[in-house]
Amino acid sequence: MESVALATAYTGAKSVDDNAYDRVATVDADASLLNSCWDKVCGRVAEKLQPFLSSSETGEEEFTLNLEVSGAYCDSLTPSVNSDLQACLTSGIIAEWFRFACPTKTPEWETESHCLLNRAFSKLCSRKKPRRSYSE
Repeated sequence: MESVALATAYTGAKSVDDNAYDRVATVDADASLLNSCWDKVCGRVAEKLQPFLSSSETGEEEFTLNLEVSGAYCDSLTPSVNSDLQACLTSGIIAEWFRFACPTKTPEWETESHCLLNRAFSKLCSRKKPRRSYSE
């Protein structure tokens, strides 16, 4: 939520509208609405990753996914997948928030969230090249 607060404050501060900062930037009083945005975006991520999902748990500040991937999955992609999913959640929450606070910005944040989710999904689908072992 810190990233959400930072992005919404920046958007409000950079807007040409004089009242934009007060309208767009999230504050502590927005927590219940932001939590519903969080739940909605976590559900979207779980739905997209369902082919890999063995379990998930959504808390107020944590979203845990246990994924089952192919034995040929390249484990070195995991940090990148995690990063993409974290950014997807942030941009998705911002998109949901902007539906109320700044509707003109909603499409670009939705697009960003979907692109990041698709990129993470694509990485989870990738496989290492098969290697032949030669024995004598």
